[in-house]
Amino acid sequence: MYVPDPAAEREALMKPDTHTLWRQDIIRFGDLDVLGHVNNVAYMVYFETGRVAFLEQLGRPPADREHGPVFVLAHIAADYIEELYYPGTVDIGTAVRHIGGSSFHLGHAIFANGECKATATSVIVQVQGRPLTSVPLTNDQKALVRRIGGIDSNHE
Repeated sequence: MYVPDPAAEREALMKPDTHTLWRQDIIRFGDLDVLGHVNNVAYMVYFETGRVAFLEQLGRPPADREHGPVFVLAHIAADYIEELYYPGTVDIGTAVRHIGGSSFHLGHAIFANGECKATATSVIVQVQGRPLTSVPLTNDQKALVRRIGGIDSNHE
């Protein structure tokens, strides 16, 4: 089982050159909390922007879970580094951190004005059926994840 060092992961993810896929999102007025800064839940939406962009690069799996595997978010953990404020934009970087048998780990970071404001790690699992059961990634899927993530097979 892959268990990364959290401090080392956060340090790596805070570097823009770690990320191979980038998306931009806007900070919405509705993202603010009573203290006037972006609510922690909004950060999760920004991370979702990066995660979904990555999954779209893999192709859209069948929506019918009964007849084909789909990718689901199994775990996400975030580190909040600095507050975000409205108005503004954020740049979301995404990187492949590990490829397993039926899952892969993504790393994410949110940058504003060139500074890292938050990082996250997520685990995406390929599942099928009801109840959901994990489905091994094919060699072609693993190769595609590596290609999109800009990594070699040493990261598996």
